[in-house]
Amino acid sequence: MLVARPRDDEQPPAGRDQLSGPREGRAPRRAGEHLQGEHLDHKVERAGPGMRRRQQIGGDDTGWFETLYAAAGRGAATVPWADPAPNPRMVRALAGAAGGGRAVVTGCGLGDDAEHVASLGFSTVAFDVSPTAVAAARRRFPRSAVEYVTADLLSPPHSWTGAFDLVVEVYTLQVLTGAARRTAIARTAQLVAPGGRLLVIAGARDEHDDPGQMPWPLTRAEIESFRRYGLSEHSVVDFLDDEDQGLVRRWRAWFTAPNAADHAEADPA
Repeated sequence: MLVARPRDDEQPPAGRDQLSGPREGRAPRRAGEHLQGEHLDHKVERAGPGMRRRQQIGGDDTGWFETLYAAAGRGAATVPWADPAPNPRMVRALAGAAGGGRAVVTGCGLGDDAEHVASLGFSTVAFDVSPTAVAAARRRFPRSAVEYVTADLLSPPHSWTGAFDLVVEVYTLQVLTGAARRTAIARTAQLVAPGGRLLVIAGARDEHDDPGQMPWPLTRAEIESFRRYGLSEHSVVDFLDDEDQGLVRRWRAWFTAPNAADHAEADPA
């Protein structure tokens, strides 16, 4: 299986605001490039041996985030994904974005991605399941226009359904598995407003690949499953990301929600 190489003229969905900007070219992938899984899982376990696994076994799929951020706040752990800068893959994907609508950033952590989205002109909500992370984001950006909220992607506020012109999901899905991942995909799709867009960036693997340790890459079927919730697939790009620990295979996917007028035409009654 060959991986599609992003075209130089690849365009994200127009939605309510036309997006444009350069897209990175990538070499064909090498199978089994999931090096970030072992690297990240080792760091997370430093917050307390078996902490994440114990909470997930106990039915709490997201509570370990607060345990980790709280431990990091005490200096007892590090948050391995908390780089003090916006995710560069997200920055490239949103290059040239024309804001003006409402945006939401899922699993916002310490706020860098949300601040970048807001800088593009979007009225931005950013949420994380960890109150410690949300409090830290507010402290880091005391004059921010972003609305930082403590919320769980598995059960977001009902008022957020169909409320956002741009939904940005970077790396949250890949730390969930099974029913929790399926629920998170559904809830993420439900955040997109009519005519809005969803950007997803996540680790990638083939169906037959060993998912390894956390973060667990998504299969193409999982990425494409956003279509089950009323979204249309605009583009799904399988690319290699050159990181310090080696090449990492990822998805960059854009989805769009139909306009309200499209719904009316489909259901004239």
